[in-house]
Amino acid sequence: MMLAVFQELQYEPSADIYLDILDHQSELFGVITGLAAVLAGEDSTRVKKAEQLGKHYYKYEQMLLDKEQYETAEHEPWNAWHLMSTETVIKYLRAYQSNIRTLCDELPTKQARLVCSLVALDIEAWITRCEDWQADQ
Repeated sequence: MMLAVFQELQYEPSADIYLDILDHQSELFGVITGLAAVLAGEDSTRVKKAEQLGKHYYKYEQMLLDKEQYETAEHEPWNAWHLMSTETVIKYLRAYQSNIRTLCDELPTKQARLVCSLVALDIEAWITRCEDWQADQ
C-alpha cells in the first residue's frame, strides 16, 4: 500500500503504472474484507475470496471515482480516463464487475444480493450521465 504513494512520485504517469499502483492500493481493501471474513469465522478459502472481492471492488470504485472527480481536471495525471481509452477503462470495469459477481455466487443469497447491487451499474449509461453533467458545469 505504501509503495503506491511513492510510485506516483517516482514515475511518469502511464496506464501500466496506474494499474500497478491501483493493485497496490487495493491490497488494503482486500485485507479489510479478508479480516471481516476471519472475524466471521470463515475458513481460509472464504477468507481468500473475501480478499479478492475487496480488491476487485476497490479497483472498480476507483476507476468510477476517477471519471466523476478528475476527468475534466487537467492537472490530475494519475487518472484512468486520461491514461487509457474509454473502451479500455470500460473493459476493466466490466472485468471487475464480472469478477465480483462470480465471487458473489458463493455467498449466501442475502449477502450476494447486497454486494452485487454495489456493481449493478449500466456503465455506458453512467458515462453518458457523467459527461452530460460535466458539460453543464
